[in-house]
Amino acid sequence: YKKDILCMRLLADLEARTGGSDWRAVSPGELNSLLEFYANEPNVVGSCLCFYSRMVSLSRSPGEGADFLERHAAQRRGMERAIRMKRANERTLTSRDLEAEGIAPGPEMGRLL
Repeated sequence: YKKDILCMRLLADLEARTGGSDWRAVSPGELNSLLEFYANEPNVVGSCLCFYSRMVSLSRSPGEGADFLERHAAQRRGMERAIRMKRANERTLTSRDLEAEGIAPGPEMGRLL
């Protein structure tokens, strides 16, 4: 029960902060929050998205509610690997990933991890 309420609040906060931007255009903090949201149980995420899209449809326009759902479906598909890793409690970023981007092992890599 508590998780259902927290997920809805997280979704509302994300929408307010990002202004409905695509996930590739948001800051790392918002991206992490979005990942936390999507990593919850699928039925909780789905019900939150449906409820929020209905609220958008009623407060703005029916088209915006449908756009909201389509945008989140695309975002979830784009983040599927990270969502699976988060659910399995695996790191979404490893030292190997950072080394591939040219970051040498040391304090900077430790801070990023």
